[in-house]
Amino acid sequence: MTMPVIWPMTLLARTRRTYVGALTLAVVCAFPLTARAQTASPPASEAPPTVTVTPTPTRETPPTGDPPTTGDAPTTAPPAAPAQPPPAAAPGSPPPAYPPPPAYAPPPAYPPPPAYAPPPGYPAPGYPPPPAYPPSPYWQRPPYGAAYQPVPATPPGFETHDGFFLRLHLGGGFTSISGSNGAGDTVRLSGGGVSLGVALGGAITKDLIIFGTVAGTIVSGPKVTSNGVPGAYNSPNATTASVGGTGAGLAYYLEPVNVYLSGALMLVTFEFDDANNNAIYQSKTGVGFQGIVGKEWWVSTNWGLGLAGELYVATMKDKTDPDTNWTSSAFSVLFSATYN
Repeated sequence: MTMPVIWPMTLLARTRRTYVGALTLAVVCAFPLTARAQTASPPASEAPPTVTVTPTPTRETPPTGDPPTTGDAPTTAPPAAPAQPPPAAAPGSPPPAYPPPPAYAPPPAYPPPPAYAPPPGYPAPGYPPPPAYPPSPYWQRPPYGAAYQPVPATPPGFETHDGFFLRLHLGGGFTSISGSNGAGDTVRLSGGGVSLGVALGGAITKDLIIFGTVAGTIVSGPKVTSNGVPGAYNSPNATTASVGGTGAGLAYYLEPVNVYLSGALMLVTFEFDDANNNAIYQSKTGVGFQGIVGKEWWVSTNWGLGLAGELYVATMKDKTDPDTNWTSSAFSVLFSATYN
């Protein structure tokens, strides 16, 4: 009884293993073919199949500890379908034209600015023309075809009357000295004389000089007359008459001719001596005037030499006889040398 029951069970187990092995072999052999069929791309003429995904309702799981919720949970919205790409343009076709930009209205017109009244006109002042500049001392225009030659610059004070002033003069002329008293008696001394003078000063402005001077005339052996009759002192070189003194004055030079005018007020005295230098006539200090007109030529930067005419006049009281007055006048031609 035991053997018949065991045999069918053994046969059933062998048959089951045989079917399971065959099924497994069929699955293994069919898997590569299925994968190759899926990776192969469909033909170009066929569109890919549209797959519709149906959402599966889900049920929310309540949190731990809460009672289970009955009913279905709310479903989520299905995802949107992907946007279809624009159709590809045919080869060689022009690109698509863009729409024209919108037309804008012109801006509003602004009103014109207000008109302002013109400023008042002022009369133009009449300015004098500018002074003409002297030609340059460095270059002078030469004759046509000649080369330019530089002209040396003028040093300061060149041939200009400014700064320190010194004038020396020496000359000769005619001198006349007369004396008279209240009784009508007269004495006159006359003859050729020598004029000497030194002036020392400085320039106040250009060409204007202020100076102090010592000047006089000397007559050797003058002719003496008393009331028109030759006197006792007429021997030549036996007597000497002189008029001289000190004073101050001004000199002005006229440029560019370099001619000058000079005048000085002086305190002067007169003396007539014999051959032994004993005084025969003497005067007190009187008043005199010296006037000179001259012309000079520059010989260096500061030295000038020239010729001049001098007028020398004076009036004095006698030293011993208050009733006797002496007057003197002399005219001389001078040679001058001036440093300025």
